[in-house]
Amino acid sequence: MVGVVSEKGKSFEGLINYLFEGRLKDRGSANKRPEIVSHSENVRVPFGVEDKVGRNRLISDLISQAKLHRNYGDHSTKYIGEHILSFTEEDIKKLGKDQIKKLCEQYVKDADIDRTQYVAVSHADTNNYHIHIVFNRCQNDNTLYPDWKEKTKTAERAIALAIKYDLGLTDRQEQMADSKGVLEIRSKHQDIIDLAKEPILKKIRNIKHFEKICEAQNIPFSLKRDKLNVGNKTFKKRDLEAVFFKNRQMSKEARDNKKANEYSSQKRKIKQKPAYTFKKEKIEQKSEGLQKQDNSIIDLNLNNELLQNIPQHVEENQEFNNRKAYGKSDKEEKMYYKRRKKR
Repeated sequence: MVGVVSEKGKSFEGLINYLFEGRLKDRGSANKRPEIVSHSENVRVPFGVEDKVGRNRLISDLISQAKLHRNYGDHSTKYIGEHILSFTEEDIKKLGKDQIKKLCEQYVKDADIDRTQYVAVSHADTNNYHIHIVFNRCQNDNTLYPDWKEKTKTAERAIALAIKYDLGLTDRQEQMADSKGVLEIRSKHQDIIDLAKEPILKKIRNIKHFEKICEAQNIPFSLKRDKLNVGNKTFKKRDLEAVFFKNRQMSKEARDNKKANEYSSQKRKIKQKPAYTFKKEKIEQKSEGLQKQDNSIIDLNLNNELLQNIPQHVEENQEFNNRKAYGKSDKEEKMYYKRRKKR
């Protein structure tokens, strides 16, 4: 199976008519043998090839959603997307109609085409059975479908699905089968999620790590081509690679979350006690200590005899004008700094 991206188009009417009738020059003579494999719920599809009214309804649904985009009408933005899945004769023998429909719907989910309007139509007029997945690039939330590395990602999705359904791979696909992009797509499939729940496969990073654990637990371990025999169970090597990738990603996320939590907790501590608060606390502690000393002096039980024996000149000196005294010192300091500036 091969995944291909067609060029972006501008006319929904021309492409939809091609899906059901073929090219303009071949219409009436060529039989495309179209069949609707799958479609989104927010489009009305025709009942058959001859249902032109239903076809016009489908075109109007696609155009009405495209008009909701802010750049509609500028003639530079193209709203028609088309991905083609092509199968060999051997692939068709392995897959039935039900499997083809499941594969197509899985591709739509992997490619995030389920977030917009789409219709998947199959053609059987050539040697290679193929499916045209036509979709609206203006998504349901009125944003454009991302086209970053679209061709590469489409090829990776096709390889991931070929691995899932045991379909044949070309030489180039064999080279891409162990790439990060394919493993990431494969790790999100339900069969890999279920396989990762196996107790023996939890927290295993790679095949060598798996082999060491099996040796430590005296579990028979043997690798033959694309299959791995562990005890009484047999696993596909590429399925295990997807599980290991998922485990590595989860452990990395856990480490990153731990670091983020530690950093945020340190940041909270710093926010709770800024630098100036420590100085403020020290000053308050000193002032509390001085207040305690003053209180201790005040709390002394002085005898009346001692008070009577205090000389008059001392009492006179106690009538001290603090304001004048501190005012003079402040004035002197100001004068000193003024003189210093003049120099």
